[in-house]
Amino acid sequence: MDETVTQLSNLTPFRQLSYLAFKHCHIDIILLESLLLLVPSIERLQLIRSIDLHTFIAHLHQWVNFVETKLLSLTQFEFFLTDDQHDFNFMVDTESLIGPFRTSFWTEKKSWFAVCDYIVSPRTVILYTPLIFDPEFEYVYESKEIRRSTSVPSINNPTKMDGVRKLRLDLTNVMALATSSQGGLPHNIRFPQLDQLTIRIGDEWPLGSLRFLSSLVDLSKLIKLSLQI
Repeated sequence: MDETVTQLSNLTPFRQLSYLAFKHCHIDIILLESLLLLVPSIERLQLIRSIDLHTFIAHLHQWVNFVETKLLSLTQFEFFLTDDQHDFNFMVDTESLIGPFRTSFWTEKKSWFAVCDYIVSPRTVILYTPLIFDPEFEYVYESKEIRRSTSVPSINNPTKMDGVRKLRLDLTNVMALATSSQGGLPHNIRFPQLDQLTIRIGDEWPLGSLRFLSSLVDLSKLIKLSLQI
């Protein structure tokens, strides 16, 4: 990578470029900064599942310094980063992930706010800016428990997932939880903008599942519905 960075430093900057997006790839953050040095006039930057979430958090102080000294024209910075947690004994502390975004640089100087969602089952961490949610990301709904932490001034409904466009759920398992003594129907539609829904069911269509789905999803917005048996 050092050789690549050296080669990039010899290139002439592209000062006419104002918008750059990295989507569905994996790029090292040092290489990313080297690339961005070639576009010093950039005004908008998007990182969509293109950089490791934990590496980004660990490098956040250096990233802030880089933006303040090298990307003086950057006014819009949007990101959507995910991390799947396969260790069921590992608890995710969303506050430790969102805390670094509560500094004055993020909330006052730039007004770049962040949200961190921790889906308990299957264990997934999503770190993103409020106005962007990867439409290609399929949200797997297996648990009614979603833990959210945010540096946004306010979120009217902390369990509403406005940005989710694709959802997959095992209706048999979910209904077993919803009809248990600890379950129940959602109080508000959790996925109001969904357009693709994939449902997995067992041998029989669970009793009361249509009512449950209509309380979970705005069915009028669906464009594609898939059933798996």
